[in-house]
Amino acid sequence: MFLKKKTLFRLAALMLIVVLCLGLSAPIAQARASNYIAAYGAYMNADGSGKVSVWYDVTGTGMMEEIGSTSIVIYENGSIVKTFYSSSTPSMMTKNKAIHGGSVSYNGVAGRSYYAIVYVWAAKLGDGDTRSKTTASIIAK
Repeated sequence: MFLKKKTLFRLAALMLIVVLCLGLSAPIAQARASNYIAAYGAYMNADGSGKVSVWYDVTGTGMMEEIGSTSIVIYENGSIVKTFYSSSTPSMMTKNKAIHGGSVSYNGVAGRSYYAIVYVWAAKLGDGDTRSKTTASIIAK
């Protein structure tokens, strides 16, 4: 009888290990943002005199035909106050690079709360992907 309990315990332990390994493999497989975007980030800075800046960076999974930010939306106290587009701010997007980063500025009001949502893009061979990043809120100085 003791041998059967020991075998049953080993089998249960083995099953638990298999389940844990399968559960841990999902986050590892999702470590890369997409087939085109390896990493990306964005943050906001209070520059003084009410001015705020939004900084972003995006790293492709290799050399990209197009990489950067397609748009940046700035919110003041929860309402949209400014949207930057790569079509009207060409420095937000670049071609034939693996990494791109930059910033945009907005003349806000000191003492008000700001945050931004940054949309990044990377593309090659006629296909691409986008991701978004919401910055932490800041108070303009």
